[in-house]
Amino acid sequence: MYIFVRFAAIVTIIFGVLLFAAGLGIAVYGLAQNVALTELLNAALLSGSPYRLADARFWAILVGLALFIAGVMISAQGQLMLVFVDLANHSRETNVILRGFRGKGQ
Repeated sequence: MYIFVRFAAIVTIIFGVLLFAAGLGIAVYGLAQNVALTELLNAALLSGSPYRLADARFWAILVGLALFIAGVMISAQGQLMLVFVDLANHSRETNVILRGFRGKGQ
């Protein structure tokens, strides 16, 4: 059980890192290649619509920020999984450490 939860936590951390790297990449691409992204979105997504996108920077930054925040939260969840797995696996050592903290606090 320990191995599977630890593996799932590591995969979760890697997925989160990739997700927030993708969010950062989308935001930078939206700022650097605004005209190309605007033309791509108008041609691909809005071709059958009477609406046209004039500037894609705001939407690229918004999507990039959402992916970045989601990636950070997913990575944090993976790190918490690792902490809880280590606490459950080393409960005797954890009790010794916590007793040491209690002794110093008094």
